[in-house]
Amino acid sequence: MEGKPTVVLITGPTASRKSTLVNWLMEIGENVIDADKLTASWHKNGKPHSITEEEIREPAKFGLEWAWNEKKLLDAISRKRERTLYVIGTASNTFSMAAKPGLFDVLICLKGTREELEQSMAQRPARHPEKKHHYGRTEEQRNEVLESLPDYYRKAERAGFRFIDFKMPEPDKLAAIQKIIGEKTTNGRLKA
Repeated sequence: MEGKPTVVLITGPTASRKSTLVNWLMEIGENVIDADKLTASWHKNGKPHSITEEEIREPAKFGLEWAWNEKKLLDAISRKRERTLYVIGTASNTFSMAAKPGLFDVLICLKGTREELEQSMAQRPARHPEKKHHYGRTEEQRNEVLESLPDYYRKAERAGFRFIDFKMPEPDKLAAIQKIIGEKTTNGRLKA
């Protein structure tokens, strides 16, 4: 993607403060796509599904997954831009989207310990009162998130994501991301 603005995918597990980062980047005028808000919805058997109150408590039990609409995301990313684009969110198809050649130049995963994310989940409603559904609200959801962390981080590492601490203040996160962008080689790949 030489000569084109860098496209950065930033993901992380539930409660890794992705929405906080989205909001802050937008406030300072950065080019941001909130992939969850713009392109994601609940799916059942690969098709969009209107989730019920009962299902929201335990989506996995009902065979539901939160997935990005690939066409919408590709359309949003392909729009002409003059500067770095930050695509932020997490869904069941994040890692498969990250693997698409030429789609993202830099892959970032916001990381924390089990204890840190558990505490962050408890604070989510206060940080984002405008959100109607906070995944991680029920004990079952929190347990699912926390039990899946090792596998989530392994997948991110295998996919080539670079990790940064989700607890960093937003300006420090942006500085860390920009440092990683600066480490790119001329062919768009990160140095090992």
